[in-house]
Amino acid sequence: MLANDNANEDRSSPWFLPRIDAFSLSDQLFVKNFRLSKELVRQLVMEINPYINHTSRSSSIDVTTKLLIALNFFATGSYQNSIGSNVHAASSQASVSKCIGEVVNALNHPDIFNHWVKFPSNFQELDHIRADGYALRPWLQTPVANVRANTPEERYNKAFKCARANIERCNGILKMRFRCLLKHRVLHYAPEKG
Repeated sequence: MLANDNANEDRSSPWFLPRIDAFSLSDQLFVKNFRLSKELVRQLVMEINPYINHTSRSSSIDVTTKLLIALNFFATGSYQNSIGSNVHAASSQASVSKCIGEVVNALNHPDIFNHWVKFPSNFQELDHIRADGYALRPWLQTPVANVRANTPEERYNKAFKCARANIERCNGILKMRFRCLLKHRVLHYAPEKG
């Protein structure tokens, strides 16, 4: 992923962005930009590789770079801050969007999704989830039932409750500002159409 010196590249151009090897970043900066450790990204690259489109074009983007572009987008919400990606700043939004789409499709493949995402294994766990007021959704994380004190599960539950409270406050603020988000999800005015 290191940049190749190319005599045809105009390094004085405002569109030129030197390419760097993302794996040369410090562990802290890597996690900040991609939200996963280097080791986990390497493992994920191996797992999604069979499900990513490979082209023979010399300008094609490799699987590692596609994954890093997608992870950086998921982490920052922006495709322009692809630190560590092997893509110039002048790369089109279409190319980045295509990378993100390919990675999302690969991650949603049952072989990968079912390996990384675990669901409650019995009806007792499901009843506990329902009793706590959580709707059953395949992507939903819930608190762990019957945890002992001073365990990782207890710390997870505390962090979960704190995060849920923050999210509920945020949703309340959004619903006050954008009334169409309320229960009936309707606009409370008739917008004129020209």
